[in-house]
Amino acid sequence: MEWDHDIDISTRKMSSQLIIKRTLARGWKICGFKSNPAIFLIYIPGKENPVKIFSASPPMNSLPATKIAKDKYITNQILNQANIPVPKELLINHANYNLDEVDAFIKSCGKVVVKPLDASHGNGITMTVNSLDRFKNAVEEVKSYTKNKNVVIQEELSGIDIRVLCINYKYISALSRIPASIIGDGEHSVRELIEITNNSDERGQNYRSKLNVIPMNKVERHLSSDELSYIPDSEVEVQVIGVSNIGMGGVRKNIENLMPKALIELAIEVSKLMELPVCGVDFMVKHEPNVNSTFEELQPKVIEVNDCPMLTVYEDINSVEEQEVIDNYLDFIASSVV
Repeated sequence: MEWDHDIDISTRKMSSQLIIKRTLARGWKICGFKSNPAIFLIYIPGKENPVKIFSASPPMNSLPATKIAKDKYITNQILNQANIPVPKELLINHANYNLDEVDAFIKSCGKVVVKPLDASHGNGITMTVNSLDRFKNAVEEVKSYTKNKNVVIQEELSGIDIRVLCINYKYISALSRIPASIIGDGEHSVRELIEITNNSDERGQNYRSKLNVIPMNKVERHLSSDELSYIPDSEVEVQVIGVSNIGMGGVRKNIENLMPKALIELAIEVSKLMELPVCGVDFMVKHEPNVNSTFEELQPKVIEVNDCPMLTVYEDINSVEEQEVIDNYLDFIASSVV
């Protein structure tokens, strides 16, 4: 067991690092485990027993609720039943599926996203699948990340990817998630610029730094060898990965003060419907919102609900605003246990 300041935060993800720091700043005791760096016991003064935390998922998120959230298809069905706008989906078994049914679904959508039923952090996902050949390759990608034979085929939506963070069924913050990209300098190829970007101090592995490295194996699935050899002009931005997930090297932009009331209320409704007091509600919207954006303008659809969301929602993870997010989280768990 590791206690308090002896906990090796370098082995923990960024959200866990911030939880440890703010817990200790309050004078609370905290215990970690070398065998599983995501698990903590937080000892809150006046409480009989320690609170057990898994990453950013508190015990108030029940096991059934977290299991449901991890199943993308069931989540989509529950939300759809409640008239929450969601993308069209088709569930198949990759060992035995009807190719004509898949082909018809792809044609009806124009392009689709193929993803594992139960994976996370952007793993196993293939974007812009618009043919059966590309679909078959996407299925192989899914199989490399999960033993589950079920595969979700989802209507691909264009627009802006937004994560809304809810704590205690309340709106806390929001960010737009931007796919990994590089900025040309007129001298280096796209491949070289990715390597330069990955070598920066702010990038690391497995959410342990401010930003994740851009995984080259994913880049090579998104860009051709010619595109990787291309030397972009100075200041020209080139997107290098299809998904906007932070785990795939994407970046975050806080839009907390740009969120319209209707979108905030929808996120809270989803949080309550899924019975997840702490969660991230992921939307695709037609354009970046502002406080006056209407529902009709944004046309939001819920693409996923994350039961163990990142708590890092600001570009500056050491900012006062970021500390306030963690304090909201700690206040909630302190008020929810006896």
